[in-house]
Amino acid sequence: MFLRLVAVTVAALSVIACSEPPHKEMHQAQGAIEAARAAGAETYAADIFREAETALQASETAVDQRDYRLALGYALDARERAHEAARATANQKAEARGDAERALISAETIVAAAEKRLDATQATRARAADIAPLRRAVAEANETLQKARTAVQEENFLEVPVILEGIEARLAEATEEVERRVALRTPRRRR
Repeated sequence: MFLRLVAVTVAALSVIACSEPPHKEMHQAQGAIEAARAAGAETYAADIFREAETALQASETAVDQRDYRLALGYALDARERAHEAARATANQKAEARGDAERALISAETIVAAAEKRLDATQATRARAADIAPLRRAVAEANETLQKARTAVQEENFLEVPVILEGIEARLAEATEEVERRVALRTPRRRR
């Protein structure tokens, strides 16, 4: 008898609780989605973020159809997925930051080596025209490094590898061109 009374009471509360749209839960879900968006979830946890938005839209559709229990379920799901997207974003963003910083350090090392090579070649009194390709490549590489540093400062970590792509190959190509030009102008010693 007692269990029946409890079951009837729970059922009655469920009916009462689901007799109105779950506005509070929907607002919480919308707030969680906006917080996840502000954290960068659209970029770093796009799939989970889209699932949260889809669940909230489904909740709104269920409200339009006056299925408030279903609307509540979707709103709660949307809120949970938005929180999950925010957590995933924090992890992915930290990983992307580390990757970006490592790529930047690697590129800075490569450019520094190219600058040393340029200085060494200039010290041999090579013609300015012969070392021009390396000088130009080093200048372009330094501009590229500055763009990458700006991307890191603006927390656009995923852009950094794209910005730095090919920097090593361009410097190597310019170095080879300079070495070829200098070698052609250097007289060979006879033995």
